[in-house]
Amino acid sequence: MLDANYLREKPDKVKKAVIDRGMDEALVNDWLKLDEQWRQILTKVESLRAERNILVEEYKEKGEKPPENVIAKGREIKERYQS
Repeated sequence: MLDANYLREKPDKVKKAVIDRGMDEALVNDWLKLDEQWRQILTKVESLRAERNILVEEYKEKGEKPPENVIAKGREIKERYQS
């Protein structure tokens, strides 16, 4: 199995190896596109999680229960990154 970083850093070498094995180099291009999409989605999810954590931490530090609108916002954020 190839390392994902190797595929990202040396796609031309991987394409050549794929062609040498009689396969279509489009496989590498498709993988690179999907990997880029996955990394963008992961960045968005991590950003949403951080936003949610900030909302919760403010009230945890004070030892207070967050108001319903904050709880609703936290749920909305969680639903966005889970779907």
